[in-house]
Amino acid sequence: MRRASSSGPPSNGSTPCGRKAATTSLDFTGLSVSGYNRVRGLQTGVAIGVYNSAKRLQGVQIGLLNRALKKKPPFRYLPIINAHF
Repeated sequence: MRRASSSGPPSNGSTPCGRKAATTSLDFTGLSVSGYNRVRGLQTGVAIGVYNSAKRLQGVQIGLLNRALKKKPPFRYLPIINAHF
């Protein structure tokens, strides 16, 4: 598993409340709080953000728009919450 990389304003390594502007990873396990969460593989756990995107979802996405590419339409894009267990 690769660690998540994040982008945001340059700082001394910390951001307010540990939040990031964007988080991108190959696979992700755990909790992510960010404006934009992008998982290119399997997301296991919870992602909270304005826009959340995962190729495969095994958990919960909470945000304005949530995308799980392996889910069948119309459940691929959902507002507010998207979940798969």
